[in-house]
Amino acid sequence: MPPVRKRSRQPVRSPRTASPAADKVPQAQLLFRTRTAHHDIYVRQRGSVRYLSFEPGVQAPCQAKIDLNTPATLEGDFEYAQALASAVALHPEPTRVLCLGVGGGAVPQALRCVFPGATVDAVDIDKTVLDVAHEWFGLRDDDRLRLHACDARSFLRRAGAQGLRWDVVLHDAFDRHYTPAHLMTVEFYRELSAVLGEGGFVAVNAFAQGELRDRETATFGEVFADYFQIGVVASRIVVAFPSPRPSAEVMWATLLRHDSALARAGLDVQDLALRMRSADALAADVRPLIDDDRDCPELARLRREATGRALTSAHAGPSVSPPGWKPR
Repeated sequence: MPPVRKRSRQPVRSPRTASPAADKVPQAQLLFRTRTAHHDIYVRQRGSVRYLSFEPGVQAPCQAKIDLNTPATLEGDFEYAQALASAVALHPEPTRVLCLGVGGGAVPQALRCVFPGATVDAVDIDKTVLDVAHEWFGLRDDDRLRLHACDARSFLRRAGAQGLRWDVVLHDAFDRHYTPAHLMTVEFYRELSAVLGEGGFVAVNAFAQGELRDRETATFGEVFADYFQIGVVASRIVVAFPSPRPSAEVMWATLLRHDSALARAGLDVQDLALRMRSADALAADVRPLIDDDRDCPELARLRREATGRALTSAHAGPSVSPPGWKPR
């Protein structure tokens, strides 16, 4: 086992970090820690499983975990990452995928395994996170997996100006509280929608409850023609389309075409289909989030309150699986 490596003299305690899933880091050996302008970063290992967190201590929210024996396979109990990666298979031919937020790089690595012919661009504002993903989690960039140390919105604006397009965008960017305020507004999602190719869509990791959940949902409804959600423990993956989404029958047929490819990364289309649900109904007076809200104390409060809360109703709503569908 390698010795602990330090870049800061003392463990750094930060405000409670947003957890994209209910997963927690178990009792494990600390391998590395450092502080950046954006995160306090901790790498731990138990057995062959390595964990990334942005908090000290046991039971810290887990940002990424990889089994070093099977690095391209997403851990079976890391549901949000499985659902996020599986959502790419709703596209019939995903040749270009954009990941906003990298963490330990588990999702980009799984996508490279599932879709070896696709090009994956992975963007994270914190270059140290990318360095940690490379050194401790085996993330390797090449001509099919390109890493970008950049703010996600700045990246989208440059990409839009250059006419770049992606088939699928996975939005999994978090700061120490929740999704950064400038990455959850109507204006942001319009900029994101502009870089989607024909038939493209975005999948968003969103675990807020209450008022913030409603306002996020209203934001999706303001920008996108159609959307639904994939329910997972402590989160939901919102899948949103600029154009009307395909029928349930078409989506299911598309998933089945990718069945064997998904299995290479430990992903299961049966499980994904069972979790697909229509999005929540909203009251007419729920306002979407806009750029003018970014510095609003009320939004800051809602983002802080989102931290550590488990989303309990993501499985609600009617299924979007095809009528009469039953597991094999």
